[in-house]
Amino acid sequence: MFSDNKWWVTLHPPCIFISEIMKPHFIDFEASSLSWHSYPIEVAWNMENGNIESCLISPKHVPEWTDWDPEAQKLHGITRSEILAQGESPSRVCEKIEQALSGKRVYSDNPDFDSMWMMRLFDAVGKSYPNINMLHLDSLLIDTLCPDTSGRIEGFVEILKLKSLTRACMPIQHRAGWDVRYLTELWESVKGAHSQKVGNF
Repeated sequence: MFSDNKWWVTLHPPCIFISEIMKPHFIDFEASSLSWHSYPIEVAWNMENGNIESCLISPKHVPEWTDWDPEAQKLHGITRSEILAQGESPSRVCEKIEQALSGKRVYSDNPDFDSMWMMRLFDAVGKSYPNINMLHLDSLLIDTLCPDTSGRIEGFVEILKLKSLTRACMPIQHRAGWDVRYLTELWESVKGAHSQKVGNF
């Protein structure tokens, strides 16, 4: 799930350098609802080569995972029967996340919710929060577009435009894998805007 209505003025860490070959890591969760009792039903992240891993998460062996919002289902299109039949166990999904992202910096467009669902996923199998540094997507985008910290007000305005343009170029699906692809494409667009900006000087 994504949200563009939250901006961080204090951005960290500054001046991130990312290889032309290695892509930053992005993550997204879909959940049973947005309530306090919600739990993760799907997660996706990308590898450094751009490949996307996506997992449905089964609530079968987590008795307290009973929350379900029909309105949320209308958005993501995932049914509870689908995750019960096709979802992987929370322990297996935790293993995959740790193998892929442990010790890494990972970006989310809504880290408040995504970190909460990450915590609930790991809590469900008796594990502590993984060694993953989840940061807000906007910190990466503004550091990519304006690495020397100048012109950041204008940079935020340009990023808003690029978000709209990137979404317009992709058929909308409220699924974790789609959201991660959107975040990857958005970062590529911002990186391209920076290259163009540098080239004009």
